[in-house]
Amino acid sequence: MRALLSIISLTCIVSGAVAVEDADVLFFAPFEDTTDAAVSGGAPAATPTGEPRFDEGVRGRAVVLDADSLFSYVFAGNVVPSEGTIMMWFKPEWPADDDLFHRLFYATTGNDRGKALNSILLYKYGRWSRLMIYTADGQLNGPQAGRSMAYRNEMVWEPGTWHHVAATWSATLASTEMYLYFDGERIAACGGQIFLPETAPEVFEVGGPEGSGTTWFDDIMVFGRPLMAREVKSVYDGYAGEMAAAPSELPFVSSRELGLRPFMLFGRDQLVVLTDYRGARHDLGDAPGTISVTIANDVGLSEETSAPTDASATTQLAFELGRVGSGPVNIAATLRDGAGHLVREGELSWTIPATPEWVGNDLGKTDEVLAPWTPVIATGDAVEMWGRRYEFAGSPLPSAVSSGDRAMLRAPISMTVRSGGADASLTMTATGPPAGSDAIASRDWQGALGPLTCSASTSVEFDGFMRVDLELTPAAAVDVEGLELIVAMPADIATLYHHAHADWTALSDAGAVGDAGWSLPLEFVPYMWLGDEAGGLAWWCESDWNWTNADPTRAVELRHTDAGVDLVVRFIEGETTLAEPLKLAFGFMATPVKPLPEVWRNWRPGFISALDIEALAGRGPGVNGYRDIGVLWNNHVGSFSYLPADPAEMKRKVDLLHGGGWETVVSYFAINQTQTGTPDYVLCEQEWRRAPYSEQTMRFGSYATVCAASTWQDMMLWAIDQTMEQTGTDGVYLDCSSPRWCASALHGCGHGRFTILATRELQKRIYALVHGRRGDAGFVYNHNSENNMITQYSFTDVVLNGEQFNRKDLATLTRAKFRAEFIPHSLGVPSLLLPTLIKFQKDDHEKMPGAEFLAFPLLHDVICLPSWMARDSQKLLGRIRDAMVAFGVADAEFLPYWSNAAEIGLSSPDATISAYLRADGKALLLIAQGPEEPLTLMVELRDRLAAMTDAPARDALSGEALQWQAGKLQWSLPGRAVQLAIVELAQ
Repeated sequence: MRALLSIISLTCIVSGAVAVEDADVLFFAPFEDTTDAAVSGGAPAATPTGEPRFDEGVRGRAVVLDADSLFSYVFAGNVVPSEGTIMMWFKPEWPADDDLFHRLFYATTGNDRGKALNSILLYKYGRWSRLMIYTADGQLNGPQAGRSMAYRNEMVWEPGTWHHVAATWSATLASTEMYLYFDGERIAACGGQIFLPETAPEVFEVGGPEGSGTTWFDDIMVFGRPLMAREVKSVYDGYAGEMAAAPSELPFVSSRELGLRPFMLFGRDQLVVLTDYRGARHDLGDAPGTISVTIANDVGLSEETSAPTDASATTQLAFELGRVGSGPVNIAATLRDGAGHLVREGELSWTIPATPEWVGNDLGKTDEVLAPWTPVIATGDAVEMWGRRYEFAGSPLPSAVSSGDRAMLRAPISMTVRSGGADASLTMTATGPPAGSDAIASRDWQGALGPLTCSASTSVEFDGFMRVDLELTPAAAVDVEGLELIVAMPADIATLYHHAHADWTALSDAGAVGDAGWSLPLEFVPYMWLGDEAGGLAWWCESDWNWTNADPTRAVELRHTDAGVDLVVRFIEGETTLAEPLKLAFGFMATPVKPLPEVWRNWRPGFISALDIEALAGRGPGVNGYRDIGVLWNNHVGSFSYLPADPAEMKRKVDLLHGGGWETVVSYFAINQTQTGTPDYVLCEQEWRRAPYSEQTMRFGSYATVCAASTWQDMMLWAIDQTMEQTGTDGVYLDCSSPRWCASALHGCGHGRFTILATRELQKRIYALVHGRRGDAGFVYNHNSENNMITQYSFTDVVLNGEQFNRKDLATLTRAKFRAEFIPHSLGVPSLLLPTLIKFQKDDHEKMPGAEFLAFPLLHDVICLPSWMARDSQKLLGRIRDAMVAFGVADAEFLPYWSNAAEIGLSSPDATISAYLRADGKALLLIAQGPEEPLTLMVELRDRLAAMTDAPARDALSGEALQWQAGKLQWSLPGRAVQLAIVELAQ
């Protein structure tokens, strides 16, 4: 099967005619003893800096630019900002890893804080041996926004050798794209939203910057449209043959055939043929024409479909796989103008592949309640599941939510509409009793919201995930001034918040709710959690595509009023006419979602990066009492989020690790990325792609962004199942696991959405698969950064968070933020911290001293990994962890600083102490952090801890005895460094 797919992928690339024609070329400079262009849509003359010279090139002559030479051309007419292709030969007299910038094509209007404005740039970047195409708009919004990049790191070439490079970009397609090619092969891509110049640059430069080195150039071309991969490859291959054209003429034979690109959509059971007729726009004229595609095989099949042309000059025509089948076919296309006259034709021989075995599999799909949850119980107007209860009093929106014995709401969740200056509330009646099973309960509703008829359905799953689907229908067009949802919570419970945007942006944050009068207005975010250290309530919504917000910066808002804390969701704000039904889907989830597992504090995860597995396994994982969890990294798997390259060799390594004391060994996968170049990726690239799309380079090649809402979900389940079956792993480490934004219409994300539902389904299937195979020994290990969305992570055994700190200022990390985003008690899932203190830092200097940073996880009952800390900090963490395991924190009671004042009194408000009380009640582990300056702290043990007063106490790290003075423990704290002490009654 794999070999067959490889043949198919090759056929996709090389078959068919090439549609490049002379009219596509806007600019062509062959450098036959002149820098002036031979073809130009604008001014052809070059403006040189320095002294360009000429020498033997790839064809005829080439221009040689030394370190002090470059030249420029007028941009207008020679380049179209919205789409195009840059193509050239270059011969660098410098290596790719020289850590200097080298410009091949450079057009910009200036620079703002590191962002090149209104830019189209093709250059070798100053780090990582990176070759890159970069485009940007003109907004002054910082270097990380409004720009697009496709690049390949770790480029290698021999100085003094010729290489062909091409870059394409387009912002005119429904799914915009950018590609980078090197020596005829695609090496990088991005797509989804391409940012391009809003103000055209005056010139584009070739060569430089001054002082960078000597570079030779030949046959620079700029096309008015993005060429297809086959077209780039065909032009490149043409140089290897005998060219009919003279060196001063275009290096390809002009063609007037249509461009054709077939691809598969297995999720829709379709073959799609993209026809590209951008080169024919002039001949087609302004009136709409018709594009037709016919598929025929050698056994009599003939299927035809057609569609009107559109402004993008690309059309996708779909064929049902059930009708056309698999095997060799001939694809023929015709383009006719509005009068029916033939404008272009195209033809392509292709092989329709059989549907892969993994498409549509049922792995991990179940209707049963998974452990450790209990069945859903729906009685009357209430639904109960483990630890929580939702009540519905005359509304599909909860009237009451409880977590444990605490009420999460101070009033029913409400929805109101303002129309004609009057407000109205949602009034609905259930159309029948709850339906469903032990795993899910659902109910339908009918009613009204002011002038709108309303139908609704609600569902609640066994982990507490609630979904509400509303459809609001006007009897006739109606003007609406506002439509909002209000979640009203008590102020004493809604003390913390965490909102997530599935990326490292300001829209992903956490912190403490302020006093009455405080508010937090936000642009649309798909996730918001409100609560305290013991639990809370999350709201989710995948998309705001059908919302109308006059002020988008307050689409979602938190506000603390005299009555309590409200979450306000504004679906409509400002005058809006509703003439069609408005569909809304959102939901809620009370936390914690499940009980924390036993002895989870003794878990010790680690990344196995050592290449010498034999030596690593022989040393053993470490201290008795730990459950050591090893992530088998890609340098052992040999592939990125895909099938292992050598299953037998990987199994040998897994067996070695198990035999060496690693109780749990999991393999690396990424939910939102996969390796390019694999047969399955080549076959399903268009279907799997997330939009915006990008490719990145890694040691084993490159990886690309994919979407959980596509058939990638089926492929991932199948790959995990195969890996566990063939190698003996105990589960998976899931990187990049937040539900990312996608706007690809090819798998149902066309309106644009955060794939909360699809990613949740994927996580649930993985959890069920792993634990179905391994039971309690199975392990699902999720990594996210700053987006701790419990809607997804109820179906995981542990969450790793913190990598965002390598970019963010640690001065923004407060204890309130840490409590809201990291602590496991409020969510029900063990939490790990990845302390990226030295990552990307000069000379491995820690962004915050490790001994100070460790106070964050240790004061909050969070396990900290040693990754990306300085060596001394890693050693300190190891000593702390060993002391905690030896003490017995696994089954101890955690006494956090935010609620232990009745039992632990401190002489200074500037010091902080959390503690663990051992299960036998005879030992106490104190974890402390002092203020900026050293402090002698007096600690009073009260209430049930009072019996330990005057008991032997010691510094847990140094072993030094601590003294009691007048019934208070005297403890010297050296500033911000975290400290441990143990008080233990005599046995």
